[in-house]
Amino acid sequence: MLLQNEKAASALQSRALKWSLMQEEIEKLKTFDSGVLINSLQHPDEGIRRFAAIELGSRKETGAVSALVQLLQDNKTVGSVAQDAAWALGEIGDAKAVEPLIAMLSEPFVSSRAVEALAKLHDEKALAPLIRLFEEEYNPSLATVLGHWGDARAVEPLMKAMGCPHSHVRFYAARALGNLGDDRAIPVLEWARDNDTTPITDTKSLHGKSVASAAGAAIEKIRATQ
Repeated sequence: MLLQNEKAASALQSRALKWSLMQEEIEKLKTFDSGVLINSLQHPDEGIRRFAAIELGSRKETGAVSALVQLLQDNKTVGSVAQDAAWALGEIGDAKAVEPLIAMLSEPFVSSRAVEALAKLHDEKALAPLIRLFEEEYNPSLATVLGHWGDARAVEPLMKAMGCPHSHVRFYAARALGNLGDDRAIPVLEWARDNDTTPITDTKSLHGKSVASAAGAAIEKIRATQ
């Protein structure tokens, strides 16, 4: 038992030392130019690769787009690194990232960050794939993205989502329809306003709210734009 405890303590010390050294390296990277950061996207340490991607995104470094796309697509990359690459590409806002990000919509560990990045890029080519993704699996965050996109092609998919069994999805679909301002949605929203009154319990952030209230607000918003 004593030997096992000593081994465990040694392993903990080793990990702590590695973490300390990595933190020191990250602090140094903050002072380096973007060329060094781009090279660091190939660093063997996951933490260094993640920091380099985030820092390049924060700097909106257009010269990093190709390297970040490579990091995004590398099938050896762990999910967290690919997520940070997607975030950085969204921050940089270069249209060359649109197609690679669309390709990531089918990757479970990266798709949510790819959606966020595509929402920032707001490229026409991304809308149809985003609608298809929403139709495959109703997602409240994606409903919000479609609502803010401002394109009438999202109206019917969002109207269909008002029949989803999950109340939090219906809530965000109603909000999105209000943001789109299309009066085709009024009948389904009126039904929800009058009937979908049960307080939401399946999502903590919406606890106690109702789809009916979101639908009512959406109707008012649509009518205000007519």
